[in-house]
Amino acid sequence: FKDGKEITDPYQKIVTLTGAVQKNIDSIRERSIALAGVTSGEVIEVFGMVASQVGQIGGGLKEAEDLAINFAAALGTFGIPLYQARQEIGSILRGDITTDSYLAKALGITNEDIAKAKTQTGGIVKFLENRLAAAVAGQKIAALGFAGVVSNIKDLGELVGQNFGRGMLQPLLNSL
Repeated sequence: FKDGKEITDPYQKIVTLTGAVQKNIDSIRERSIALAGVTSGEVIEVFGMVASQVGQIGGGLKEAEDLAINFAAALGTFGIPLYQARQEIGSILRGDITTDSYLAKALGITNEDIAKAKTQTGGIVKFLENRLAAAVAGQKIAALGFAGVVSNIKDLGELVGQNFGRGMLQPLLNSL
């Protein structure tokens, strides 16, 4: 939907969705400064993972953005490498937590918790936001330390490069 009207043209659907996703990505770039040890690019990677599954738990792009920030914070807090994020986050969102689901264990989340959350007000999204809140708070404190400053310097480099390139890319895209 755009301006209250359903979009039926596939091309327009893609253009509209791309604009919505870009707003989430821009927001993630700003919000990730409060995280230590991860760059906005890494949080955007987590966003992609969450966004591809958030519909299954009754969420949308805004919830995917919030959960991506929260999950990235938790992964950093518990020292779980980003390459494990897809498995860790997927097992939680699916309610398929096994013995190798380190993040779920660290957060004290079980399959039963996920099943119960499905039936409660706010659902799985609200349940996860509550469980991840402590990790986010810890990351805000850690962001003020050395690891946070280093990741913010990396982020600054990414943002400068992206903003510099954005002005150069748009005329090229317009010509296509």
